[in-house]
Amino acid sequence: MKSASLFFCNMTALAEPIITKRSDPLDIDVSSHQDTWKFKGVAFAYIRVTEGTIYINPDFSSKYAGTTNVGLIRSGHHFARPDLSTGATQASYL
Repeated sequence: MKSASLFFCNMTALAEPIITKRSDPLDIDVSSHQDTWKFKGVAFAYIRVTEGTIYINPDFSSKYAGTTNVGLIRSGHHFARPDLSTGATQASYL
């Protein structure tokens, strides 16, 4: 009888649905040439801070505040330009 109970328990465990968890959050990349954004379904935003050693986004602070105000997770990013200078030079640009 013990083996029948054990078999039944094992079959019950196998019969449970397998739940697959997926993570497909939507994001946006925000730069200074964009005046408006569509936030519907968006979870987080990347905001361009610098590009190579030629550009600092003058709108970064306001865009960061704007994404904060609508409740998005946000981060700044550097747009690398390896054709213009080395990574070390760009890393110390600001």
